[in-house]
Amino acid sequence: MKLPSEFEDQYVKEVLYNISLKNLQDEEWKLIEGFEIYSISNYGRLKSLERQSNSLFGRERMMPEKVMKLIFVKQFNKYLQSNLYNVHYALSLEGEKYRKSIARLVYYHFVENSM
Repeated sequence: MKLPSEFEDQYVKEVLYNISLKNLQDEEWKLIEGFEIYSISNYGRLKSLERQSNSLFGRERMMPEKVMKLIFVKQFNKYLQSNLYNVHYALSLEGEKYRKSIARLVYYHFVENSM
């Protein structure tokens, strides 16, 4: 995937776009409250956990564990006269889709609750 030029830095390339299941150095994972089939890391990576799922044809199948890709949404800020990016994940629960900010998930699970 081609990154916007604003994101051509080492952290984005080596951490946020890293979809390897191998943990990074000092990486911790916590289950996302209300979405227990997902876990978030202190680095902002999101993992979809292994689980049973029903296919469209009603057959049960095992969904493998995987690290999910980021979604970048570009918006122009008239006040600042520049582009801003919202970075989030799309989570799914019981057929409904939810967009969750990476920054909010990491803050809530690793900063706010640990105070």
